[in-house]
Amino acid sequence: MKSFIHFDDMTWPNPLDPLEIEWKLCYAPDRETQIVAASYIAAYKQLISDTQKSRNYKCQKIKELMNG
Repeated sequence: MKSFIHFDDMTWPNPLDPLEIEWKLCYAPDRETQIVAASYIAAYKQLISDTQKSRNYKCQKIKELMNG
């Protein structure tokens, strides 16, 4: 399983979290963990600033890629 999902020239963190980022941040933070955690924060900030239509599209694409 990949750590990131790619579509339409965009990269998003994989919500299924194959790296167990939450646990790593609490107990074993390293540079890779920090970078992945930063991508979650950036993704959240982007979704908050998007229009509803754009947010729905991105969420739908992420769900499709997670399940497919």
